[in-house]
Amino acid sequence: MLNARGEAKGFFIAIGTAIIVVLVLFTFLKGGPFGISGFLIFQQISQSDFDSGTYNNTNYNAGGYVQLSSGASQGTYISKVFDGSTQVVWNNISWGEGLPYQE
Repeated sequence: MLNARGEAKGFFIAIGTAIIVVLVLFTFLKGGPFGISGFLIFQQISQSDFDSGTYNNTNYNAGGYVQLSSGASQGTYISKVFDGSTQVVWNNISWGEGLPYQE
């Protein structure tokens, strides 16, 4: 049988351990000094995703891509701002295309 002092010591050790585990996990999930990434992924897949941006002599084609408007020789598309909701360092921005486009 434990006395009150032993029970209190065990309780505080358990609480202290739990706090340390939570802090370590929080550090990793927020990126922390270790640079772990991949927890936040933004994708633009559908027309409604792209419509959050700004088209200039471009449009979203029924085939699922942004293209120059008919008769235009140049144009731009500016996407919406992707906000990490806190101060972050963007280590990687990737571009992936499902099919080759006409170059």
